[in-house]
Amino acid sequence: MVSPPRAGAGWYSYACGTLLGAIVLGNFGRWLFLDGHDAHRCGSLLARGSWSDPETHTQWQPEGCYHAPLKPDDYLQCLTMAPSNARDLELEEFGENKRRIVFIGDSTIRTLFGGFLRKIYGPNRQIIEPNYKHSNQLYTLEDGDNTLTMEFWWDQFLNTSAITDLVSGQSDQPPVSLLVISSGLHQMRLLGDQWMTRWAEEVDNVFCNLTSIQGSPGRPLINPWDATTFQVESGTFEDPGVDLGLPSVSGPIVELIEQPDMTLEPVDVSDTDSIYGHGSNRRIARSVVPSFPIADATIFMPTVDPVERMLTNGRGKTLRHARARKMHAHLAKIMSRPDPAPIAVSWATLAMAHEDESIDGIHHTNAMADRQAEVLLGWRCNDVIRQGTPSGTCCKRYNWVTPVQGILLLILALYGPLGTVLKQHLAPTSRLSALLPPASISDALCSFGLACVYLFLADRTPIFLKENKVYDSYVVGGWMLGALLVGLATMRKGKDGGFLHRDITDEWKGWMQIAILIYHFFGASKVSSIYNPIRVMVAAYLFMTGYGHFFFYYKKADFGFRRVATVLVRLNLLSIVLPYVMDTDYLFYYFAPLVSWWYLTIYATMAVGCAYNQRTWFLLTKLLASASLMTLLIKHSPWIMNDVFAILNVAFRHNWDAKEWSFRLVLDLLIVWCGMLSAFIYIKAQEAKITERAWFNIARYLSAGVSFLALGWYAYFELHHQKYDYNAYHPYISIIPIIAFVVLRNLTPTLRSYTSGVFCFIGQCSLETFTLQFHGFLASDTHAILMVIPGTSWRPLNVVLSTIVFIWLSHMVSGATGTLTDYIVGKKERSISLPLPASINIRRSSGSEPSSPCSETALLADSEYDQEMALAEKALINSPLFEAPSRQEGAIAKVSHLAGENLAVRMGLIGLGLGALNWIY
Repeated sequence: MVSPPRAGAGWYSYACGTLLGAIVLGNFGRWLFLDGHDAHRCGSLLARGSWSDPETHTQWQPEGCYHAPLKPDDYLQCLTMAPSNARDLELEEFGENKRRIVFIGDSTIRTLFGGFLRKIYGPNRQIIEPNYKHSNQLYTLEDGDNTLTMEFWWDQFLNTSAITDLVSGQSDQPPVSLLVISSGLHQMRLLGDQWMTRWAEEVDNVFCNLTSIQGSPGRPLINPWDATTFQVESGTFEDPGVDLGLPSVSGPIVELIEQPDMTLEPVDVSDTDSIYGHGSNRRIARSVVPSFPIADATIFMPTVDPVERMLTNGRGKTLRHARARKMHAHLAKIMSRPDPAPIAVSWATLAMAHEDESIDGIHHTNAMADRQAEVLLGWRCNDVIRQGTPSGTCCKRYNWVTPVQGILLLILALYGPLGTVLKQHLAPTSRLSALLPPASISDALCSFGLACVYLFLADRTPIFLKENKVYDSYVVGGWMLGALLVGLATMRKGKDGGFLHRDITDEWKGWMQIAILIYHFFGASKVSSIYNPIRVMVAAYLFMTGYGHFFFYYKKADFGFRRVATVLVRLNLLSIVLPYVMDTDYLFYYFAPLVSWWYLTIYATMAVGCAYNQRTWFLLTKLLASASLMTLLIKHSPWIMNDVFAILNVAFRHNWDAKEWSFRLVLDLLIVWCGMLSAFIYIKAQEAKITERAWFNIARYLSAGVSFLALGWYAYFELHHQKYDYNAYHPYISIIPIIAFVVLRNLTPTLRSYTSGVFCFIGQCSLETFTLQFHGFLASDTHAILMVIPGTSWRPLNVVLSTIVFIWLSHMVSGATGTLTDYIVGKKERSISLPLPASINIRRSSGSEPSSPCSETALLADSEYDQEMALAEKALINSPLFEAPSRQEGAIAKVSHLAGENLAVRMGLIGLGLGALNWIY
């Protein structure tokens, strides 16, 4: 039997632990010393990034964060939402949800404005575009109580009265939710030698006026929620910040007064102080009673960098790359002043504007404008629409730790280590010793707590970076092929443990888990030819669940509560703790709930009328009836699930989605029954000793041929169906490739005796890898990937280091969960790694609990099965918390003692405790 050493011992364990420590400390140092000013990656969103698909330019990747567009309704809600510090005058005059966005500039800004329209309107609303170009445009979008006016002002020189009134605070229109400004092309083309001086003057006037009205943030604006400082003649006023994360005004602001024209002198564009001090329409400030801020957020777009080879002769003489760069340098200079304007500069749009997407050298395609709009809208809205964006999203602040969450993290981080360090120095009878975990579980608590704290740091803090998944068919194929070669290279010959023996099922789970990890890491779910077979792999886990548990209950007929508790705790311990640590919900980690549901279904099916399970007609009828009832409940009576979930959500404050849960159940509606029926057929075949029949070899190789044909048919079928169409067929056809694989893998004793060490190693912790991947291998609740080392260009090394740490943690948690399960349930059995294979050691009930009456009717195991049998080891809870009271010590002591003696009471108290925790979380 191939049994790789557990990850808890050996040099490789110390090496993995050291690597994990180096990764955590390295990322903490980077966050503390390098990224502290941009912890939420707002600056990265507007400044740095690269195309994940440089050939097609459809997925922009900001450096170090997850970026994805919101829904049109989310954009509308964000842009019409008044800041939390909006004044009563503003709300009384315009209402809470009536705002506007304003774009001011030339034709390049008009193109970007079109991208905003398409993103906000969405595909279900019609946009009527005007025939005129060099003029103003106005659109109004009303949706319920929300009214958003979208305006484009044609003002290529930024000198019309409209922009003057706006930036001087004289506008009587609804508040501006987002102001986007740009210019430069027309100055280069039309103003001759004065192009730079005039452009600098126009831009500096805008920046100066906005600073006078809304104050300076004290440093270049990065976060849209940054507080502002107002420096006016009458004094200094500070804004304590805005709850919704938008720069706004909370103190006296200013009125601008025209001053006499000053003589325009030649300006050195490198001297920004002289530029700010000159101008034909310079304004000064004085304090007045404010109405409302000019704009909740303002973005200045750098002048587009022309593609000179694509310009016509007329444009090519003046629209030069060097001139655009000179403007960019000036813009960077004024943003580095000690008192910069409350304006963010979108440098990322320059990097995004690839020349392949240029139409005429200065304008870009609508697709490019859409991508640029997504970046700017993300900067403005991701933090406002908090429920629509996962943690790790660019420019979204992480949630504060709740009190219960914080206490739980402290317990997980310290309880196990304190037990390990202090327990050995304390007297067994001391009160402090009674509060610490026993030595038998201290190491397990350390491993379990380490994993949970690491997941929290990785996916609920800005310490670790996250980035988008990137699908590339060649990369995915290369990783799949590499995993296969590693698996084949570690093939080892062992003994033939029989049909679907433990090593084969571990190996099966292992290679499927590797495929699923690669599938998730590279975001291959959008590719139907990969999604469809991955669905079969999930079904295969459930097939093994039905197969293994049916085998146990049919052979042993042990329907005692202790085994049920052991299986459920082993399955769900991690999936129950993580929701409280990560602020998610239990069904989010869907695999453990899914297997638990089907395990309880198997248990109920086999327990009802268990005394007659040996009667074939009765058992098959019961299986058919149970399958029909479950199909009726899940597929044809959705209201039952909806009502049950509604009651649970009210009673225990869950947030479970009945529709999503029903979808997952329907996808694999029949496969568990197929697994149970397969186990029954195998048992009967053993009883009939068909392997000794003369025709068996012919039947074996005939079945091999049929299996090859079945796999070929399935490959053809799944390649010709899109994922949504395939889902309808999946419950009925998933059994075909699964049975075909089972037949081929178990065809001969020689094939059964060879197994892959690496695949078995992964298979032994498949439950943990499936669950921990949500935050420790992936990130942003599976939407992104976790970057254990910074830098998009280091992704190949990142995936190697991340995988090493993740697999090590998974195996550590697997062992720890088994130990903690034994402690909680009070009986130590060999770890139950689900799905349960047919040949797992199956135990009879120990004397600590009466056996089920059905066990008296159980069949005797066959000789092959008996070789796998092992006697149960007795292990009761030894914690001082469960010691029997020597005298009357009150109700708490009695309940504690009863919980230590009675498993049902213990599990009931745990359930009540979790329910109470939901109410105070």
